[in-house]
Amino acid sequence: MKEKISDTDIFLVDIQVRNNDNIFIFLDSENGLTINQCVEISKFVEMNLDREKKDFSLEVSSAGLDLPLKIIKQYKKYLNWDLEIITLNGEKIEANLSKVYEDGIKISYKIKEKVKNKKVLFNKEKELKFNEIKTTKVIPKFK
Repeated sequence: MKEKISDTDIFLVDIQVRNNDNIFIFLDSENGLTINQCVEISKFVEMNLDREKKDFSLEVSSAGLDLPLKIIKQYKKYLNWDLEIITLNGEKIEANLSKVYEDGIKISYKIKEKVKNKKVLFNKEKELKFNEIKTTKVIPKFK
């Protein structure tokens, strides 16, 4: 499959083999993924697997906004988007992705803090290492 997507902006996010040899391939792209691209890649993968040896089902699709981010290329794609992050210690943060590093991210968010018996909104920034993050999901933008 790598040779099929190597000269494109398409990248592999995840491969899952589930019960009864159901194979799921999740892809993404800087510019979005079309159904036709998924069909082409599915056909290519299927041509390189032998159904005579083992029967399987194959599903190739876009990673989609409903799935957590898995690889650094996805984080880079969603730079300046709002994310819902759950850290390993259970903290849930809704924040804007402001930077992506090789080992983590920088986020910015607003938080209300009490100042002289009054709640005041402050801008905060935080850096998180990827190994501190349990899940990250994109909060969709609607125009």
